[in-house]
Amino acid sequence: MILMLCLLNYMSLTVGDGKILDASSTGGDLKKRETDLDLFRKEIVNALTRERKFILVSQKLDDLFTHVDSMDSFAIEKVKDIIRVLDIQMSEFSTLCGDDINFSNLLLNIEKRKQEIKDISDRKIVEEGGEHLGNMWATILQANPELRQVEVRLGKPKSGETLSHTGGYFADPSGFDSAPTIYVVPGNEEHYRKLLVSRKKSVEIVAGLLGLKAEEVTAEILQSFIFAHELGHAHDYIINFKNNNDLELSPSEAWKQKNRVEMASLPLPNVNPATLNNMIENGLIEQAVKDSDVLREKYVVDGVVDVARLVDDQNIAYRSLPKEQYADEFAVRALKNNP
Repeated sequence: MILMLCLLNYMSLTVGDGKILDASSTGGDLKKRETDLDLFRKEIVNALTRERKFILVSQKLDDLFTHVDSMDSFAIEKVKDIIRVLDIQMSEFSTLCGDDINFSNLLLNIEKRKQEIKDISDRKIVEEGGEHLGNMWATILQANPELRQVEVRLGKPKSGETLSHTGGYFADPSGFDSAPTIYVVPGNEEHYRKLLVSRKKSVEIVAGLLGLKAEEVTAEILQSFIFAHELGHAHDYIINFKNNNDLELSPSEAWKQKNRVEMASLPLPNVNPATLNNMIENGLIEQAVKDSDVLREKYVVDGVVDVARLVDDQNIAYRSLPKEQYADEFAVRALKNNP
């Protein structure tokens, strides 16, 4: 029975009637390309789960990668998701299919493509971020080769979400071997110009760290600093958690526990500055302050919440957390090595 399940079906696999070629085009509608890639993902998973067409899936994966270089970063994010789904499916099939040669070859192909898509994605992101960001990323990798394992993911600054008020973040790791992951907003000068205004206190702090006046911090400098800062979090995790054999907990749990303790110490506990800005925009901050005896006593005057002072205090306290200081110091070194 197991052998029958793993026999190849050599019937042709239609993938969106060839639409994947449209999805890789540099022109055309972005929404259509994303839809085509979603369709490709569904059909390639069906080919695996229903018929075990390992050779055909491998061929289609090869076909897809002949077009990856012409894709933009948003399409590449979809391809990364396809690879992730394939990886999960392969782990589920590993016991079932045993020594099946075609299964093993597909495993090898997926591993090869995982590294290729990571390299292409990293290159695209720094290209879109500009020459300064690309040069800094190259210098950082040369000095810290362990950061090659970091997964750099593209994020969109959607209203109400974390990236709407920042340029990136380090995702809490999960599992012992999971790749440290940062999310960034590359090459969006308008977004970073908005941050210069909406994150004024943070910009002042960054300026001070770099020996600049706040008005000297440009959108390019802010983008570069945030990118390097998030890599600093990844560096912290790899060096002090993932590569630390003396931890009582798993690296990911030890990181999360330390993060919880530090975040709980903020004036408004467990709220980072980007989330605080979202709370303000959504009219949630006044009630949150009034519901807390400690915050109400400090930030309510004549029934009015002093939001500006809370924002300043929250930003200063947040940037004073050990994890943020580590990332800031890493970013300062990176930018000073790339003036």
